[in-house]
Amino acid sequence: AVLSDASGEVMEIGEHGREKIVHISVDPGEGVKPGRKSKEEKGIKEFRISGALRVRVGDRIHKGDMLSEGHADL
Repeated sequence: AVLSDASGEVMEIGEHGREKIVHISVDPGEGVKPGRKSKEEKGIKEFRISGALRVRVGDRIHKGDMLSEGHADL
């Protein structure tokens, strides 16, 4: 399973081939690395998931929540 490393809200879920792409609007000060040139700079985190999802658009997630089905690799 894929675990979230930040808290926020699921904004969008897309597909690319067999992968599902989950975009999360991250809470201010959470999980965004300063100086990175990417969506993370705008407070959006992207997760690429190949299994079944456990989240939907609009869901509120917290750091450590499972985003996909399966065993959590801790």
